[in-house]
Amino acid sequence: MSVLQSLQQTESSNNPVICDILIQMEDLRNKGFDILFCWVPSHTGIKGNELADSAAKSALVPLNSAVPFSDVSCFIRKHINKMWQQLWDLQEQNKLHSLKPFLGRWPGVPVSY
Repeated sequence: MSVLQSLQQTESSNNPVICDILIQMEDLRNKGFDILFCWVPSHTGIKGNELADSAAKSALVPLNSAVPFSDVSCFIRKHINKMWQQLWDLQEQNKLHSLKPFLGRWPGVPVSY
């Protein structure tokens, strides 16, 4: 339930996993997918769900390893690019926006000597 609550508080989340889930959800929604999360209140007494409950509880054990810099930098880069694109999308009257509506590298122009 706490994860579902975190996913509802999109502006205040600073958890990189929650932020990544939110980015993935937005990408899927933009592609036409409908996403529905459902909280199941208890696994007790439901055949087979005790194993799922045990696996979920094992994920609560803290890891003693640090997050690799490459993972953090990739997340930050994606987040900054997303924010930049959102600002760029507001620039509809900008002539350059009409030529290049999506941010990214310009195609290279071959140089001949």
